[in-house]
This record gives sequence, C-alpha cells and structure tokens, in this order.
Amino acid sequence: MKAEDIIWGGNNKCVIRLKSDIGLEPCTLVSIEYDYMKEVYFLQRDMDRVDIIAAENVLEMLNNIYLTGSAPTTMVWVIDREELDYIIEIKVFQDEISFGKLNTIKIKICDDVINKMRARDKENPIEYLNNAFKYGDRVFVRGYGKGGACFTILSADRALSIRQIENEYIATNLVRYNKSMADKEAVFILRGALSFVDSSRSAFVSGEVARKMEVITSGGRYFDIWDAYNGLECIFAFRQSTESGVLKYSSCTCALTDVFEYCFMLDGLDTEAFPEGVQIDCTENEAILKIDSFTKAEQLNKLRSISIGTFDRIENGKCYIIDREHDSKKNLPSQGYLFISVVGDAVRLSRREKAKADIITRQSPINNLAMLIDQGVVTDIQTRHEAPVTGMLMRKMKGREFNEEQRKAIEVAINTPDIALIVGPPGTGKTTVIKAIIARFEEYYKKHNDKNVPKILVTSFQHEAVENVIVDMEGNGLPPERKDGKRDGADKNPKLA
Repeated sequence: MKAEDIIWGGNNKCVIRLKSDIGLEPCTLVSIEYDYMKEVYFLQRDMDRVDIIAAENVLEMLNNIYLTGSAPTTMVWVIDREELDYIIEIKVFQDEISFGKLNTIKIKICDDVINKMRARDKENPIEYLNNAFKYGDRVFVRGYGKGGACFTILSADRALSIRQIENEYIATNLVRYNKSMADKEAVFILRGALSFVDSSRSAFVSGEVARKMEVITSGGRYFDIWDAYNGLECIFAFRQSTESGVLKYSSCTCALTDVFEYCFMLDGLDTEAFPEGVQIDCTENEAILKIDSFTKAEQLNKLRSISIGTFDRIENGKCYIIDREHDSKKNLPSQGYLFISVVGDAVRLSRREKAKADIITRQSPINNLAMLIDQGVVTDIQTRHEAPVTGMLMRKMKGREFNEEQRKAIEVAINTPDIALIVGPPGTGKTTVIKAIIARFEEYYKKHNDKNVPKILVTSFQHEAVENVIVDMEGNGLPPERKDGKRDGADKNPKLA
C-alpha cells in the first residue's frame, strides 16, 4: 500500500514552517506532538525533533486535532516542501491497536476469498494482499471490537472480512470497497506482526508435494519413500483430472451411427471444453468435486465412475463424447458429473498399494522381500555361478557382441537369487541384455531342471518396451504369450495366465 492509498482519516492539509532543516522529503511519515511546557507543537522523525511555526488557522486546526478530547491517533505525511515550508497531511484515526512479535496474527486465506480476486491477483494472492492492504506493519480496519473477534481490513478499493474462529483468524469474504464512505468510517490502525497465509487447496497441495518430495529425497526407509511416492502420484493424477473442471450434466442421450455418440446437457452455458481427445468418465457421486483432496486410490473406486469415451466437443450447452471401442450402449446415470478419466491411474495405484501390503505381510513370491528392500538384509545365498555368455547364447543371438558392462549385467542377473537392478541410459543395450538373460535362464533350466523351463514374465509400464524385448523371441520353441489390458484394467485376453 502506498501513502496515497490511505484514504481514511479526513483531508487535513496545511502548511507549516520548521525552525530548522532536518532534511524531510515528500512522502516521509512523521509525527506531530504538543509540548505542554513550551506550549508549542513540534515535528519528530526518528530521533530528530524540531519546533513548528504555523499561521493562526493552522494552529486552530492542530488544536482541534490534538488538544480536543482524548489523545488522537494520527499519521502525518510530508506532501511537498520549499526550503523550510512544508505541506503536510494529517490523517486522524479512532485508535491504534498494537501487538508485539509474541502475539502475531496470521490470517488464513482460503479458496472462497481467492476466487473473488481479480485474475491477475489470483496468480500470487499473498503478494496482492500484502501490497493492497498493508502499509509497513500497519493495516487499517473497521469494526474492531469484542477483542478483535470480527473486523474488516480495508484497502483503497477492497474490503477483506476477518473472523476469529477458536484460535485462528480466517478471511471470510472479499468485496469492493465504496470509497465515498472513507471519510465517514470509524477506522482503527492495527499495528504489529500481521501476515496473510495461503490456505487454499492449491497451497495445501504444494505443501503436500514439498513434504513428500522431502521424504523421497531423504534416503530414509524404503516403505516411507514408497508411501510418499504413491501419495505424490495420487496428488498429480487426481489433480490433473480436475484441471479442466468437472462438468455437471442434467440429462444424457445416445445416438448410434458408426460409433456411439453420447450427448450430455450441461448445467450452465459458460463451460470450458476438455482437451481434445481425452478420455472422459462420469459419476453421479458428488464426491468427485473434492477429488483433488483424495489421498488413496480406494477413494476413487468408491465413486463408481463409468468410462464413456473420448471428448469430442461442446456446442450450445451440450457435451458430446464418442465411444469407438464398445459394441453396445452403456448404462449411464441420467444426471451426474463428467471429468477426465483417472481410472488407469487408480488401477495402477491400487495395484501398488496391494503390492506393498503383500510384501509387508510376506504374501509375495519372495517372502523375505520386505527385509531385503527396506533393510538390505539378504537371506537367500546363491552358491552357484553361471557364466554370463555361453556358446549356446552366441548361437541363439547370432551377430551379437556383448561389451564388458553388458556381460557384467547378464552375470549379475542370472546369479542373483532375488532381485537384480540394471540401470542404463537409452542406447546402452538394455533390451539386448534382457533378451540374453531370458535365453540364459532358458538354457540353465533345460540343463538343470529336466528341461522344464518356468514361465518368465517380461513386464513394463509401456507396451512398446515389452514388444521390443519379445519380438523375434521363442520360449521352448513357442512364440511368447502377450498379455495386456484395457484402460479400465480389464484383461483383453482373460484366458492367458
């Protein structure tokens, strides 16, 4: 807040002369007091004090302000000067309520208030509030009574309502301020360590992200990092689903051409479109409006959302979604909400949560896996040692040459009883190494397990990565089985193990 933004306290301007020069510049904040011993007014700035010479009409104005009734609370600015003559403006307030550093006031700013800010102010709401409502360590308030349980902070064009709830100060409303009321307001100065705190959902998410990132980068216990990483993915996945908003609809129809075209009548015409081609789900559960506060995948499952298809367009208050994958009409709620699908994310997160539970309860195929990954305790000792590259491998992978790092990776993988981790940037031959590891396992089990080769699972987050590994491969003379799933988690070929 600038000095000219302080529009309360009257328009008391006058010219005074100082007996000596103390180097005051325009916009300097000073104080004026009355010396009852010398019967003279003096001006003070910091440690500098100088007596004032004033005309009769100015003295009369000063007397009305400073010597009538109770001692006033004033703020005095230097507007301009010429040698020792100064134009000053005196603002008169009801009182000044001061509080020390031990009694700081933190005012929480929630989404309801931020949503009422102008677009440019929403970008950094706390910076806006500091610039608009604070003058140094002062704010200007009206209605400050009952111990400050309820009051309004004023700026030149806005009024911020504050309410004390238990031990917290919360901003409850932001409205336009009527400047014509400035001279009629009974305004107090609140002075001390006052700050605005962003308590919006966005700030909460940012704080949660920072806390989880601290856990992830701390190098602490593995399962703590696991929880933090999973929580971070939940935040990003669920937040992404509502970045384009949740659209409420009041009716739904379906037309069949070469595809199923679903038409949803939206509540309100002022709606933003989803990004082109994104997958859209629907639900009749109002909890979807709070999806960005979800922390567990199971919360999304409770929504019982239905996958519809891909977003096409919004026209005349109607949202059109196309389903090209299914051969029958879907039974959708007649009323509900549309949102960008997070079903795939929910399935993945649910699987990860189940995997953690299985590991901790020793239900995983490697029953000592929890001790291994969380504490580094190895219980299975490998006594055999298999060579990384054999003649059979070279015959099977004709034309392949393995460098020293690749040979070492193959050797570690086939001689590790539990988990081997191979890391390498693109182009270092990881896919070739994986093929070699599979071939060496097949060779080993044919030799040592009466030619019975167990199933070897190749899995990846992306289908293409698996395809690159299994292309041109055979297992026991048979092509590899492919198993993948639809976006809703259902298997395309449920007969495959």
